[in-house]
Amino acid sequence: MNKILNLAKIRINYFVRDVIHCFSGIPNNIQHLPLHLKIRVNRIRNMKLQFELNYLQYIANIILLVALGIGLFDRWNHTEDTVILMLGFMGLAIFCVSCALTYYFSMEQFAASLVHLWFGCLLGVIAFTEKPQYKKHMPDQIMDIMLISSVCLHNFWSLAVRCKRTITYGPTLLTKMEMLEMLGMGIAGCMSPDWAAICLITTAFAFTIISIRLKSLLGVVNLLAMGIISILWFFPMLKIYINGFSLVCFVGRLTFEPLIDMYYSTLSTLERWRRLFDCGTYVRKLAIVAVLLLEVTMYIVVAVLMPQHKEWLLMVPMFVVFGFIWVCFHIVFIITCWQINNKISDCNAVFRSILGEDKSMNQIMASKGIRHFSLVAQRFFLCTYLTTLIVGAMGWTTRTGISVSLVFMVIAVESAILSLVNEMGCVLGGTCSAYAVVAPATYIRKPGTTVLHTGALQELGTRSTQILNAVQRFLGEHMIDTYGCDYSSSGLTLDALKSKLGLFFDRHTTDGPRYDSYIVYYSGHTLQNGDLALSDNDNLKLETLLEWWEEKNLHSGSRLILILDTEFSHKWIKPVRNNTSLYLAVQTCQVVQVKNRDPESESEINLGDFTQDWITFNSTVSDAVDINWTAKQRQIRAVYSTSRIWSDFTFRLPTQDDIAQHWNSNFPSITKPLIKAVNVCGQCDIFCCCDSIMKCLRRKKLSWCPPTVLDTGHGFKFVKS
Repeated sequence: MNKILNLAKIRINYFVRDVIHCFSGIPNNIQHLPLHLKIRVNRIRNMKLQFELNYLQYIANIILLVALGIGLFDRWNHTEDTVILMLGFMGLAIFCVSCALTYYFSMEQFAASLVHLWFGCLLGVIAFTEKPQYKKHMPDQIMDIMLISSVCLHNFWSLAVRCKRTITYGPTLLTKMEMLEMLGMGIAGCMSPDWAAICLITTAFAFTIISIRLKSLLGVVNLLAMGIISILWFFPMLKIYINGFSLVCFVGRLTFEPLIDMYYSTLSTLERWRRLFDCGTYVRKLAIVAVLLLEVTMYIVVAVLMPQHKEWLLMVPMFVVFGFIWVCFHIVFIITCWQINNKISDCNAVFRSILGEDKSMNQIMASKGIRHFSLVAQRFFLCTYLTTLIVGAMGWTTRTGISVSLVFMVIAVESAILSLVNEMGCVLGGTCSAYAVVAPATYIRKPGTTVLHTGALQELGTRSTQILNAVQRFLGEHMIDTYGCDYSSSGLTLDALKSKLGLFFDRHTTDGPRYDSYIVYYSGHTLQNGDLALSDNDNLKLETLLEWWEEKNLHSGSRLILILDTEFSHKWIKPVRNNTSLYLAVQTCQVVQVKNRDPESESEINLGDFTQDWITFNSTVSDAVDINWTAKQRQIRAVYSTSRIWSDFTFRLPTQDDIAQHWNSNFPSITKPLIKAVNVCGQCDIFCCCDSIMKCLRRKKLSWCPPTVLDTGHGFKFVKS
């Protein structure tokens, strides 16, 4: 009986505990109920808004379908062409099939692909089967009005989804809608006698859209030029009477989104190119070969037509001269594109080898020296682009539909690549190399210094090893080229340090030029005036260090960054600030006594604590601890100082010697006379007066109002408490 009672008590206790547990969550749920309701209401509103916007797109497509049906019926009514009738019935059948696939089989993507393919095809049929007498008929006028209404509604929908931010941006060259409608237009163009020219101009239009998608402003200019030339010369030259409203509808549907995405899309030019960068190495090489074949085809077509010029006796020799220059620059163009492809492959390999999500492709590309390479290539590509324009202009008098289309295709490709190298030269950071020295703080030459016991020495060695490992992780995280990280337990001699720093200051990148920045890190003992304490009672003064730097730098424009974690290195702040001839900066710390602080709760300050905090502050890891440098109870204060001309620094720009060296080592000797033409682009500086004024203002700003955090351009920042 007692056993039964005990079992009943246990079950009752379990039941009461479960009831209490269930009801204990009610207050918490009631507390968060408004937040859950708000999230739910916002989600419903977004779904409703998305549903309404989709209806707007459906209405635009239905109006377009009705307009195409009216146009096809009007053409069949006057020509009794059974092909037009069959196209109309096929279009209607495909629309019905796409509706069935969408609502009964949930195959929205496939159904939309069929619809867009036939939209492009039927728009092409309407455009290329136009006759002057059709304009007098009411159905044709109604069709024109509905086509314009359709494209206006479609573009309004595109603008609305971007204003409401219900669209996700990603790197893409052409959307499925754009690709399929252009394919349909090309299929419709095959019905025309001049089918080759129409297919090529459609392909040139696709290349222009791709260049705009890649955020090329020259692509927009190319689009405007293509529109003007097509209306005034291209179609009249082919003797084709076109329906302008149909082409306006086609062009408006495909160009509006790429144009407004240049403003609304948050993707940079490099992020838009990631679709091509992520392809395999051989795929990119095949693309370069395809560009080469396109360039050669365009040149051959223009050259074959040149003898038909009225002034052929004068134009043919001129074309031979400019053609030779064009060939030389395009040899340089293809070789440079191949080299950029190899560098991108190296960057992709490094990007895949880095574990974790906190990795930056831009930082990897900057560490590989792609910025300087792009600045050199930018001049080559600009001259290449100009020679293509000259060759196209020389072939204008003897133009045909095929030659004009090929010229537009080449211009679109070269404008996109020119925008890419310009972006890489402007956005990517410069090159950087670093050398670190860590010495255990056991060699202080002060009177009365006591000898440390074995345990303290082991603790100092362990702490120094941790500092060295942290510095190595920091340099690797920011893709800084490391010359060496030396750990000296027995102290450094002045001669050894001079030899090491001399070799370090004399380093160059793999491409030849000097690094933009040289970082020297030191953690160890210093004298009370800030000089570095070395073995054999030697010391390294700031003046001596700068003399070594000037001997190797030779006014090359590189900068020296000193990162010091020592007891008295803040004494170098003032001399660095007063320097007027070098790009020089120092980041260090200063230990202060905090007032009203309990001595018993005060933690011990050790060398390396500032290094750990500063590295954590500059860490790119998302879960890194936030360092509060301005806390009043903080004993280790961060301080930095820059020379007076620090704000004048710019990442290294290619000189004429750099270009000549790059040219001689990479390109055929037959192209060497073109170096002078390339250097013309870098010699003109019409804003020199404005540049001097801006330099003066930047100097005063940095001197009078130095920022709390100063970006170095290499992924890490200076900071002061």
